[in-house]
Amino acid sequence: MIDPNTLSRFGFLADLPAGILTDMAAASQLLSFEPSSVIFHVGEKAETLYGLIEGEVDLSLVVMDKSLKAEVEFEEAVRVQFLEKASRISVDTARPGQIFGWSALTGSGQRTVTATCSLPTRVAAIPAQNVISMCAKDPALGYQLMKRLVGIIAKRLDNRNKRLIETWVEAFGVSKVVP
Repeated sequence: MIDPNTLSRFGFLADLPAGILTDMAAASQLLSFEPSSVIFHVGEKAETLYGLIEGEVDLSLVVMDKSLKAEVEFEEAVRVQFLEKASRISVDTARPGQIFGWSALTGSGQRTVTATCSLPTRVAAIPAQNVISMCAKDPALGYQLMKRLVGIIAKRLDNRNKRLIETWVEAFGVSKVVP
């Protein structure tokens, strides 16, 4: 169990009634991670919402870069192959007081990014089903939390779009992207 006051420090859960925070805290766990630890990978089943208490978590996507490698021994002996190299693109960073892993609340059932600790990290792990059940029982709470969630999703989508445009500019030599 986590102290309900800890949960109230997350912007997403701020100003919720004490009874709701107490119920959430009773179902939650405190987890600690070392730097470079992966909390979850893109594509994994999403069942937990995380609140960052301490540390920093990089939210990233893995992309595969393809390059062509040609070896020429003499005119008739040319070997060509495609090489693939994985690269990480950071799309956002979670900081103390923020939540991440919100896809657990959306019904998609899968993680949309990989969450990797950049620093020693402590998180509140909140079972998403617990939050979803509370929202189903109390539509006003559900509306309030989903409204906050939409704001978080919009910010992350904007960050992802900016990073995608930066990558295109870099990869294709585009001088400017017109909005």
